[in-house]
Amino acid sequence: MSDRTSMSAIVYFDREPTAKERRRFAAISGRHDGEDWNLGDSERHSLGFGLQENVCGGSAEIFEQLCEGLPDAAEIVVWEDPKYGWLGQLFRWKQGQNKPFSAHCDANGLVVLTELDIEKILHGVAARPVAEAAIEVRELRTKLLEAIGRTRA
Repeated sequence: MSDRTSMSAIVYFDREPTAKERRRFAAISGRHDGEDWNLGDSERHSLGFGLQENVCGGSAEIFEQLCEGLPDAAEIVVWEDPKYGWLGQLFRWKQGQNKPFSAHCDANGLVVLTELDIEKILHGVAARPVAEAAIEVRELRTKLLEAIGRTRA
């Protein structure tokens, strides 16, 4: 039997979800024995569920099902919690993105940047003369936000 960990899924809408969208969401949640963990944000018209035990790595399949079943959502976020010495996995898609974002995460679905990740980002922002320091800081901010999936790459 494969290792298991908990998993959370939240689907955000720019409006109140339709009855059809609610049924599709409920079908996906039910297929995986999802539980209502009061995830999401009532201000953002969200639907969410959690799984106490999901096969490690299984969150990718659930993420794909939500993306296919709810293409008019504003944002879809799925993450599985870390297990033993391994980080969790986060998947996020926002309306207008060409491809989904994926990264390692903590138990709250927050992106974890490793030392190597940070070194790559810093290396990508080349050293510049002092006159260009403000540009460098803006570029560094942009690169860091891209690394945690907060802006389009």
